[in-house]
Amino acid sequence: MVKKYFFVAVFILFSIPSALYGRNVSLPVVSELFQDSVRQVFVNGERNRLHNSKQLHGLAIKLQKTAATAARVVRFIHIGDSHLQADMMSKVLREGLHSRYGNAGRGLIFPYQLARSNAPSDVMATSGVPWNYSRLTELKPKIDCGVCGYAIKTDSLQASLSIGLRYARIDDDGFDMVRLFVGNTTGCIDIGTSGYRKETVCLEPEDVNGKLMVDVGGKTRNISIAKSATDSTGLVFYGVSFENKNATGVLYHTIGVNGADFDSYLRTPLFWQQLPFLQADCYIISLGTNDAQNQQLNPDEFSYRVNTMVSKLRETSPGAVIILTTPPVSYYRRNYPNPVLKTVSEEICRLGNTKNICTWDLYSILGGFSGAELFRRTGLLRPDLVHFSKQAYQLQGEMLLKALLDAIDEQNRDHH
Repeated sequence: MVKKYFFVAVFILFSIPSALYGRNVSLPVVSELFQDSVRQVFVNGERNRLHNSKQLHGLAIKLQKTAATAARVVRFIHIGDSHLQADMMSKVLREGLHSRYGNAGRGLIFPYQLARSNAPSDVMATSGVPWNYSRLTELKPKIDCGVCGYAIKTDSLQASLSIGLRYARIDDDGFDMVRLFVGNTTGCIDIGTSGYRKETVCLEPEDVNGKLMVDVGGKTRNISIAKSATDSTGLVFYGVSFENKNATGVLYHTIGVNGADFDSYLRTPLFWQQLPFLQADCYIISLGTNDAQNQQLNPDEFSYRVNTMVSKLRETSPGAVIILTTPPVSYYRRNYPNPVLKTVSEEICRLGNTKNICTWDLYSILGGFSGAELFRRTGLLRPDLVHFSKQAYQLQGEMLLKALLDAIDEQNRDHH
């Protein structure tokens, strides 16, 4: 039955746009007309499931206890590339989990604007001084990159920045606790809030790794961070997690870096030093698109890098579950569907089966090689034919959320 609906949707999406060309209807309009058909096929498709889902048993218990007793926070860390940095897919997951289990905070964010990069729609950052910046895709970054995959640095004696959330409702989305990831420097910083409260915190060398937690004294939407007037050094900033000290539910951290592949993270020591302070219960790893840009990719070498990341995550968070996702469909240099994505996806799934790791095969769910053409013709792929429209990212987020919740519900049923 699912195959039948898939054929019908593909027929509709392929044939009707061409039939409408003479009526001056653009592809984005057509894709909007049939968005619900696409959603019905993919979100409810038989392929949209997590493999090796028994590995989620411990996570299911934690989430069940959180929902029943409101006794703890369950922490997700979603690591990926440019498909994640803009937060269009992961936002759906975060809000869906918050709705079901409770909102423990916005989680990890970075002032991307100060690093001259694109930011999630709800993240805003400003500063009156210039900043140098690096990201972990650079082979020799000028600044060591931290847990967000980026770093910014200024030597200005007036070092300061403001970072916060757009559209946030204080009661629902505000925060009263922050975990700061700041540079390996000594001295003091002033932390201010939109309520004009200021907290002065003196730094220790180990605070670079995310040890520094600051109670900002009440719910707020944003904070300002500045070096104290008496300090003679600048500031290095790696990110901040917005949290709520008495909240329960889910804390969902998204770490997305434009251009990142598995090796980008593996060769960044400070990332691994700071990551443990986020105290993960579940890692979701969504990489592979940039690995597949190498058309001579060696499958064994790629599998080794994936396995190395899994090993490092297990070493970092021994009790955390790991979910590996395969990359979405896309084109190679806008010429043809990227054939190496099939190899990348097969290796990820093979590793999941041999190592008993939970996997979600997005590449196959979206139709693989032929699916790329479907998404191109319906306008759900952007002109670079690698990235997707907002609607398509939201669709992928819905798919993973449904697959995850279905697997968690299944684990709860099987162990009652």
